[in-house]
Amino acid sequence: MEKPIVSVWGLGSSYRERIKHNIQKAIDTGYDNIMDYIILTDVPEDFFELRDKTNKIVDIVNIHSVREEYEFSKNLEFIPTNQDTYGKDYVDAWKRGQYFSYSLNRFSMPRISELGYNKFIIQDPDADIRYDKIVNSQISEYDFWNQFNTPTQSMKACHKETLLIREDEIFKSSRAIGQGSMVTLQIVAIAIDKLNTLRETKVNPLRNTLHITEGPFKYYHFNSNEDVKDYFNILNECVKVSYSSIEFMLASIGGGYMLCDFIPVAAANAYKNINVINFENDYFTVNVYGDDRYFMPKPINLLDGSGLIPCNTLEEFYEINKNKIEELLLTNQWPKLA
Repeated sequence: MEKPIVSVWGLGSSYRERIKHNIQKAIDTGYDNIMDYIILTDVPEDFFELRDKTNKIVDIVNIHSVREEYEFSKNLEFIPTNQDTYGKDYVDAWKRGQYFSYSLNRFSMPRISELGYNKFIIQDPDADIRYDKIVNSQISEYDFWNQFNTPTQSMKACHKETLLIREDEIFKSSRAIGQGSMVTLQIVAIAIDKLNTLRETKVNPLRNTLHITEGPFKYYHFNSNEDVKDYFNILNECVKVSYSSIEFMLASIGGGYMLCDFIPVAAANAYKNINVINFENDYFTVNVYGDDRYFMPKPINLLDGSGLIPCNTLEEFYEINKNKIEELLLTNQWPKLA
């Protein structure tokens, strides 16, 4: 079977370090057939040494260059550019109502298409592909690679849920989205209607059933590499709609600090009739490392009721939160690097 390529993305110094750490960790499992990588990032030169050392990185995509022609993205999807003040600029933008856009991970797709791939994974920098389970005989090599033996025009992703209006008119909402479930259906319908106008198509914008997924680990299998670029163009239009008003943006906010991508992805999948499949998590792991988001730490319960203190730099974060991190380590609430 032709191997997919892995697109891993990370912006800011802490997430770039996480990418390097996790690629090296995959290599260090001892499995000699790991997938190649394409990296989407804000500072490409940060990965030159790892590329030369490992020979596993096919390309490094500069997100600023690849989205240069997409003015709406530059206006709506804020990325701090000053590496010295990245954390502060991120938080200042959030206070202004400019949330981090999870949909930025789509900008690896044009290069994936150019390279000729029609199978690819998009994963977060803190996601691990579990090659170690093959090495340790917890899963068979056949079962691992069979996970990517999916039909063409399909997407396999984590935490699949289905929004559903049943024949008895009872609405089944998403546990993850909750009250935003009905709004999701409405925004998806608007996005598909816009695509119909732009592309002179007649896809039904009204959905009785809609599949949504979370974004840390997604595998796409298209008919051709041209379909990858077409999907990217469709997804771009769906992102435009999803972020076109403050009301729509509020429907996408996750964790209070970022715009999730489940609405534009669901709209693009529905328009292009993508078969959405749940990816069992035996084959990947998504970790959350507190120091990656040093500028806006994830809330963690400490024994004294306090939380981690956000900082402008990673060095300052370690210094100020030293005792708190030690406490979290003792209570197994601080993920270790390995």
